[in-house]
Amino acid sequence: MMKRLSLLLFVAISGVFTLPLHAQLLVESFRNMDCAPCKTNDIPFEAYLKAHPEFKVNLVYIHNNIGDTHDPFYLATQTDALYRQNIYKVSSDPSVFVSGYKTDPNVDAWKQYTSAAFTNVHYGTTVTVGASADKSDKIHITMHVEGSSSGKQVKPYIMLVESGISYHNNDVNYGNPENDIWDNVFRGMIPAKDGDVATVITGAKDYAYDYDVSGKGFNLANCKVIAFLQEVTTQTDAVSRNIIGMSSSAVATAGVEDAVAEESRLGLPLSNPAVRSVTIPFQISHPSTVRIVAIDILGNEVELLNEFVSNTKSHITFTPRSQVATMYTLRMYANGKAVGTQKVAFVQ
Repeated sequence: MMKRLSLLLFVAISGVFTLPLHAQLLVESFRNMDCAPCKTNDIPFEAYLKAHPEFKVNLVYIHNNIGDTHDPFYLATQTDALYRQNIYKVSSDPSVFVSGYKTDPNVDAWKQYTSAAFTNVHYGTTVTVGASADKSDKIHITMHVEGSSSGKQVKPYIMLVESGISYHNNDVNYGNPENDIWDNVFRGMIPAKDGDVATVITGAKDYAYDYDVSGKGFNLANCKVIAFLQEVTTQTDAVSRNIIGMSSSAVATAGVEDAVAEESRLGLPLSNPAVRSVTIPFQISHPSTVRIVAIDILGNEVELLNEFVSNTKSHITFTPRSQVATMYTLRMYANGKAVGTQKVAFVQ
């Protein structure tokens, strides 16, 4: 009966808007690392989305404080995360909203709502968005809106979302992805948590924002922005908030990555040849995600560093597990781009 009601909800609201062919869906999924049922439902839902790329779903995991407050993704974005949580009056995890509509808390409902939304929820506005980053760690965003909100007040919102986050945590029930790589993680709202000024859309309108991410540790090469229009309501008991148009875009970082590559380097190992351990200096042009690996003569790779580094000059120490005479190739990456190679010999 619950599934039937879910479908009827979307059928009831269909036909209100006109669907652009390039329309996308926003799925906001609230969870916390302490939420054991979250991961149980996440895995099959993500598999379902991969099997249905035609749905064009922008999935966002918003880590909140339900369960506990030590979740590192929540702590990094708590003000904005709590604002989105309060908009929907989220009281338990997992809670999933498809195009602004609350679903039942299980993977079957998420699948059904997503399929029904793509078929029946139509937009009366088109939204396009573009984003680029500069060397000063600022993201510049432009958002263009056309169409009609049918006389309803709406607010433009922009989310920043990051994928490819390497993080491992042993002290929580929720656990981690099998490869410790987190995708589709909510990183904040641009320009502010509560969106721009509410307005009635009648025609075309442009918005432009700048967002400073310096010191936040985001890998902009793995980030995207999601722009959407969401209805404003005066009902204090409202849970769902209709989204009437949305789009997404990767953050263009070509200029930033080129600058990082040109000005970042891996220094000469100190000393070389080495006996038991070696110090390896390196430098970066500005705060970046740095990865350094050591590759032995058989091609086996050992990761020495993979983290966000804020100091422009730093160093690491490499002590091989096997104390035998051999040679290693050292390779450094900054924001995913190879920037330097060195060789070090170990003697007995």
